[in-house]
Order: sequence, then C-alpha cells, then structure tokens
Amino acid sequence: MEVLGSFYGKGRLIGDGGDLGAVGYEYNVYQAEDGAVGTGFLASEPGLIAKILLMTNLWLKLEDGQKMPIEITKTVGNDAEFDSPGPIPGF
Repeated sequence: MEVLGSFYGKGRLIGDGGDLGAVGYEYNVYQAEDGAVGTGFLASEPGLIAKILLMTNLWLKLEDGQKMPIEITKTVGNDAEFDSPGPIPGF
C-alpha cells in the first residue's frame, strides 16, 4: 500500500457523549483500493484504556479540534492500537 501521510499530537477520547480523557496519538494513512485507510496508536493516562475497552462509540478529538471515529484493536497497558472506519480528517 502507498503511504499517504501521518499525523500525531495530543487529543481527547470522546465516548458515550462525554470526554473520557487525554491521549497522545499517532495515525498513519495508506491508500487502499477503496480509499484511504489507516492504523493508529494511543498513549493514555493510567487506567483509561481499560475503561474504554467495551465502548463501541469512541471518537478521537484531534489537537486541531477535528474528530474521527475509532475502534480499539489491541491494547498493551496504557497504550492501544486503533483503526478508524472513517472519515479520516484531511484524507
């Protein structure tokens, strides 16, 4: 897959209508046959990842204020990997 770009920063996780906490994020975007796809990484406050594991309506509010829906795919301690069903801001 062709790399289209990446973005990173400090943001907020939003779920169940409320702000859940601060995270650092990195997201890499690739060109697939059906459009832009990507995978990302979150670094969070202690306990935040455990708190959100069962939530299905999660959003990442980026440093610039844009939001993107996310789905947690893997966790390791206070870190997590995620995908986004889209749209991906800027792509």
